Amino acid sequence: MRRQALLVPLLSLLGLVMGFGREIVLAALYGTSAEIEVFRIAFGLPMVLADGAAVSVVSVLVPFLVASRAGMSAPRVGAAGTTMAAMACALGLIGVLTMPWQATLLGPGFTGPARDDLILLGRICWAGFVLVTLSLPLRGVLAARGAVWPNAGLQLMRSGGFVGALLLGLLAWGTGLWALALAALGSGAGVLAIHIAALGGRGRRMLGAGIARCWQVDRTLAAALGSVMVAQILLAGGRLLDRAVASGLEQGTVAALEFSYGLLMAMAALMGTTASLFVAPYVTRALREGQGIARGAWLRVAALTGAAAVGGLLTAAMALPLVQAVFGYGAFDADDAALTAGLFRIHALGLAPVVAALVLTQFVLILGGPRTILWIAGGKLALKAAALFALLSLGLGADALTLSLIVAETGMALVLAGYLVRQRASFAPAREGV
Repeated sequence: MRRQALLVPLLSLLGLVMGFGREIVLAALYGTSAEIEVFRIAFGLPMVLADGAAVSVVSVLVPFLVASRAGMSAPRVGAAGTTMAAMACALGLIGVLTMPWQATLLGPGFTGPARDDLILLGRICWAGFVLVTLSLPLRGVLAARGAVWPNAGLQLMRSGGFVGALLLGLLAWGTGLWALALAALGSGAGVLAIHIAALGGRGRRMLGAGIARCWQVDRTLAAALGSVMVAQILLAGGRLLDRAVASGLEQGTVAALEFSYGLLMAMAALMGTTASLFVAPYVTRALREGQGIARGAWLRVAALTGAAAVGGLLTAAMALPLVQAVFGYGAFDADDAALTAGLFRIHALGLAPVVAALVLTQFVLILGGPRTILWIAGGKLALKAAALFALLSLGLGADALTLSLIVAETGMALVLAGYLVRQRASFAPAREGV
């Protein structure tokens, strides 16, 4: 058990490093060129659904799979596999067919050949989404069996597969859109292949026998999974909105925004991993014992948020040298660094609310489940849209994108904290401290 407790944060940290390494590779190869901007928008929605829904989907699948003390049964495994496969294919088909509409909505600033490239690349990215999503029932089975590494290592697998496939594409086509398309498709194929292998012969036989015995879609499970998918779109809706607005601004703004956001989220994820080691275990145990969140856990969250605020101020003060040190290679030139650093100066100031929202979201998932997050995510998107509209109306341009993120994340952190405080009243009095 101790090894598994250490393995989860280790794999998460390796996934963070690999994901950040992917950003560095993209910056060195493409800078803030038109190709990488088209790719960012094409890959955006499929990536949001595939990556963001992974943890929540598994949390829905595991209780469904283990519905009795006897453990998993072949019909349950088959129903989960059939339901998830049907949803993956349906969503992938909708994504492919609606790419012209998505191009208009998510990349309104791209016209002519750039729009055509966006539509083509987006359809390939949706195929990659299907491959990743097909791995989710396999992850559910593995999680129900107590396996840790495939679930915790998703980001490591996907980012590693992306970089590997991108390098193959570079050998075949150079730094063009087709290399990026192969990377998007290859990363999904790699994730699915690894999960099939990890399932083992016994697991594959159970899955096959289950599908053969129960090939119908389970409507209750489909509804729960659908709510998870909608919640993930709402949670990432602000980022999609930022890309859409940035596509109509100065050339390179979309790419610079993504590099800045990637740097911010790498810092936030690192602090979130720390929270998973020092805060989450206490909170999880307390909630499962019906105690609510004790004062000691709140103090830990406050300390982590305070550390994030200090870290954000320090990194904002040295934004340009930091961006140059991290991304300043190859095609990422001085102009790209200046544009990215200008956005990151403001992004970094939002590190504290981003970290707080990440940590508190996990607590709410434990306590309230995906449906609670669905309502909160909808409110966050509405706040983001309102803040962005108001800031753009003031003529702030690209700065409106980063400032509205701070507003939205702060609002979500406050709502999450308020929800958790309110829910504490429904528990028995908690111990003061953990």
